[in-house]
Amino acid sequence: MVALLAIKQLASQIGAGPEFEAASQAQTTLTFVVFTLPLMLVSIFAGVFSDRFSKRSVIVVMKVVEVVLMALGTWALYHNPSGGILPLIVLGGMAVQSALFSPAKYGILPELLPHERLAMGNGQLELWTFLAIIGGTGT
Repeated sequence: MVALLAIKQLASQIGAGPEFEAASQAQTTLTFVVFTLPLMLVSIFAGVFSDRFSKRSVIVVMKVVEVVLMALGTWALYHNPSGGILPLIVLGGMAVQSALFSPAKYGILPELLPHERLAMGNGQLELWTFLAIIGGTGT
């Protein structure tokens, strides 16, 4: 979303042509790096973090962080629809949140479900995760 808004702003400033193509590729690359780099770096330690603290506490705190980041991102895009640095910071924060949330989300299932229901629980978790991703992407 951040990349699309920035590219739309570039199109209105530059117009179609090679300059627009180069600028939109640069903006897309920057957005990709801002999300992927923190996700990869924090993922290295996220499993240990999830094992050291209560998985329930990690999940609750990460959901609160997610709501705060999304509110900040909404505010930033409302006040500056062309993007800027704050939406990129929020995007990086969401990458960190995702990296810390995921191991706790998957790690809590064996603590909640008996062994014979664990496969079904994992399947249900994946089903709802992918439906949320598809639904969020489609809107």
